[in-house]
Amino acid sequence: MSANGDKQNGGTSFRGLWPVAAVILIAGGLAFFFLPKNEPPQNAKPKDGAGAIPAPHDCERLTAQLNEAVGYLESLELPGAEKALSALVREFPNEPAAVRNLAICRVLALDKLSTEAARSDPAGAMPAIDADRKLEPDSPIPRILAAHVASHLEDAATAIAELEAAAELAPDDPAIAYDLYNVGGTTNDDGLRKKSRQGLAAALKAEPTNTYLLKQQLIAEAEDKDRHVLETVAALLAQIEPLLPDVKRRLRVDLVVTAAELKTAVEEEKWPQALARSRLFDNAIKSEEWVRSDLRRLNRHPLSYVVLDYSSAVCGETKPAGDNLQDSAASDLIRFSAAPSDRQFICVCHRVRPIACFPLVGGMERASGKDAVSGVPEVWISDGTHVSEHDSVTQQPAYCQQHFIHKNP
Repeated sequence: MSANGDKQNGGTSFRGLWPVAAVILIAGGLAFFFLPKNEPPQNAKPKDGAGAIPAPHDCERLTAQLNEAVGYLESLELPGAEKALSALVREFPNEPAAVRNLAICRVLALDKLSTEAARSDPAGAMPAIDADRKLEPDSPIPRILAAHVASHLEDAATAIAELEAAAELAPDDPAIAYDLYNVGGTTNDDGLRKKSRQGLAAALKAEPTNTYLLKQQLIAEAEDKDRHVLETVAALLAQIEPLLPDVKRRLRVDLVVTAAELKTAVEEEKWPQALARSRLFDNAIKSEEWVRSDLRRLNRHPLSYVVLDYSSAVCGETKPAGDNLQDSAASDLIRFSAAPSDRQFICVCHRVRPIACFPLVGGMERASGKDAVSGVPEVWISDGTHVSEHDSVTQQPAYCQQHFIHKNP
């Protein structure tokens, strides 16, 4: 009896534990489905905090990978750049240094094709640009790249639409407005040509001392029979005053007299004569290095938008390249003398790549900061004149090596 009683009591106690066991099982199942996991989210930026930033040796490895990719890109070794940047995009799908640079690489690859061959986009440029557009919704650069592709495909309407969107994001950038002017001027569509003129005016508003823009505006206003042409010719004369004696000596053209003749033609409403005088200005100065350098500052190459460093999400706080050239160990000021003459230039270099060259006039007072208009280092020379009023070479990575090859000690 006692044995049977013990069995009965044991069975009763086990039966009493079943509800507890069931509760434990249910709780465990709920925890499996609802408790957060420690895996990083797919296609998302790393979370802030411990574990988001790679160890220093990993940062060195990643930086070396990025430098190699950028080296391929800037030397136009596009297959190598494609391979390196595609690998970085797979590892960092939310990093502009990978995503934007890959888009630039594919835009350059598309440029190598004829218009017809490029229409099917075999390089995959537009998907790469769209990925960058999604990653950098507030940046004008993906739209500038898309406009570049559309222009290559001779689709002026799409190019202008993209540039207008870019201009809304960067309304004070004269290069975007210049692209609007340049693209719209190639069409016969009256609406697009009107937007072209608006682009020229916007570019000149953003950079009112640019001699290339002033001479183009001079012709446009004469064609439109706009009396503002008198203000434009006065502004242009003031900017090119140092060039006038040399132009007169070489070309036997006195541009001061030409300006007076233009003024007389406007006052007498002889617009064909006014237009002829405006074009004489253009022909006389368009080959001047001063004017050509003003154009170079506007006519940006896609390589000027390359991202040189990771964001802080990858390797901690990073310092934007060129923000303070004097404090940067990766930057250097090198003095070159131009091969064809004895004129001396200052070249500002980032890493081993010259990014701007400026004529040396007197002693350098300052070579730091950043030009908000052109995005190149800001240089002041001894007379206090800003570099934008002198010959400058920008957005041409190989220019210094090609033209200023005699390095001075």
